[in-house]
Amino acid sequence: MKTETLQEKWFTYRRLYCKTGHIDLLNCDKAHDPNLDTKPAYNLNSSDTYFRLNGEGEWISKYDLRGIHEDISNYGDLFTSEEYWDMAQVNCIRRAIGKDENFCKELYRSHGDFRTAIEHYQSTAGRTLTSLSGNSINNNYEK
Repeated sequence: MKTETLQEKWFTYRRLYCKTGHIDLLNCDKAHDPNLDTKPAYNLNSSDTYFRLNGEGEWISKYDLRGIHEDISNYGDLFTSEEYWDMAQVNCIRRAIGKDENFCKELYRSHGDFRTAIEHYQSTAGRTLTSLSGNSINNNYEK
């Protein structure tokens, strides 16, 4: 898999190239959120990893996109960056709400990102959602 090291604002990160597109990867101190305009003047002496799709949008923590780095490392250019990104977000939804993969894929497709999908699910728990395809999604909240 092709990679390169790049500089932006106050940090250096790696770009991991996929079949098409790329995922940016940043390892840094937890206090150094790459979404901030300036580097904090302190360290927490604890690391975090952030990812970004195709060099655009916000950086997202590994805690939300768990597994994406391993997938890219293992499968390299087999998938596009969007496919890796979508798989990671669906898996995040699955961990958060405990539903099966197909339900989570539909929820993700309906809302476009994992945060909105999870918030929507939590706000409508116990009710029936209608997907964009017009199908009914049973989302009774089960603990």
